[in-house]
Amino acid sequence: MRCPGLAKPMQTTAKEKGSSLIEVLISLLILMILMIGVLEMFSLAFLQNMGSAARTDMTYRSAQFVEDLRYLNYLYKTRGAIPSSIVSGITFPLSATTSSQTVNPATATFWGANGMNLVTPTSPFVLSYQINDAATLWAVTVTITPNTTTGNRYIGAGLKNKSIMFQAEIPK
Repeated sequence: MRCPGLAKPMQTTAKEKGSSLIEVLISLLILMILMIGVLEMFSLAFLQNMGSAARTDMTYRSAQFVEDLRYLNYLYKTRGAIPSSIVSGITFPLSATTSSQTVNPATATFWGANGMNLVTPTSPFVLSYQINDAATLWAVTVTITPNTTTGNRYIGAGLKNKSIMFQAEIPK
């Protein structure tokens, strides 16, 4: 028994019964081309995120280096000396003669307050700093570049261009 109000089913010919194999293959080809574009976008976004992570890490290390330098300068001013077990690679009191030093990861056991290990032989970066004499403070410029000689965890396009220049001031 049919429900009242329903239309009579349409009659179809043999050509109108469904999609052919060629139509399905063409639609799958179009879908595949679109998916390749989407996947390429994901891979580029991943590389961009890794580059941002590298710059964030290098900025953090630069800031930590300056904070360690401030702390060690404070220790030197209040105690008169800094034990050599705490720091290696820089001399106190600070002076403009300590400028343009590079802390090379290949030769440094560590640099920074004991336990900080800012630069180690396996560091993914090379740190260099310059101290300039200003009237009432030291102007410190820290430059960090990726270390391409070790196994580098910094990836992404233009790796050699990912460097950080961090500037800070330390009271005399």
